Amino acid sequence: MNYLQKPFDNTKIRQAFELAINKDLIAKSVWKNSLTPTNHIVPKGQYGYNLNLTGPTGVQGTAGDPTKAKQLFHQGLSEDGYANAAALPPITLTYSSAGSQDVRNEVAAMQQMWQTVLGVSVKTNDIDFNKLVTDESMGSNNPLQFYTGPAWIADYPDPYDWTTLQFDKGAAQNGMSFGQNKGPDAAAQQVLQQQMEQADVMQDPNARLQAYNTIEQQLVNYVAWFPMEQQNYIALVKPCVQHYTRNAQGLIPPDDWGNTYISTDTPCTKGS
Repeated sequence: MNYLQKPFDNTKIRQAFELAINKDLIAKSVWKNSLTPTNHIVPKGQYGYNLNLTGPTGVQGTAGDPTKAKQLFHQGLSEDGYANAAALPPITLTYSSAGSQDVRNEVAAMQQMWQTVLGVSVKTNDIDFNKLVTDESMGSNNPLQFYTGPAWIADYPDPYDWTTLQFDKGAAQNGMSFGQNKGPDAAAQQVLQQQMEQADVMQDPNARLQAYNTIEQQLVNYVAWFPMEQQNYIALVKPCVQHYTRNAQGLIPPDDWGNTYISTDTPCTKGS
């Protein structure tokens, strides 16, 4: 959500939009449970994953909270002087389905949930993927009001790649203008950006991990990102392939190849 465009400069309205979504239902009905619904920015399996993280405002689970969403939404409307949902500026969600009907179905499901829970009619715009990436990479000149980003795969397994690299001042990924905006929480967001930079250089691994966990929870509370699902890696490996391991990124650590071998276990038919 672009913090430089209304109504998403208001934290309560951002929180309401996320909590109106039942991620569990979308994962089941659209993705047939092939993806895992999540509130996390640092995904499960990565170093820095916070088992105790909650959704915005402490909401547990990934099914949303319609009652809380409505409450926050009306509070946000009041703070910004909107009489009701009809007074909001037009809202358009820009995305790129790249021809995927599942992606279109997910967007349609979200549209319906926002309409049902908040009474907001969100328009959608399915555009070329390259155009989407170009627009969202324009920093404070990002023309998009509300948009889906391409799935993020870490460059390396460290919380920095999921926090500072995404949300710090001047970060290439920060097309949302988190911190650098005129919203009422901008100053607090800038303090959080400083905390990210401090965590990046901490030498005590335990203190560093705790710092990132705290930072991520605050990012989730601000709805710096609106996480939906985490991809699952699925592989079929024959029983005779021993010590074949992949990390959370689906990569095989270079030194692990030396421990991988073929045993005499069956079945392990050699194919031509």
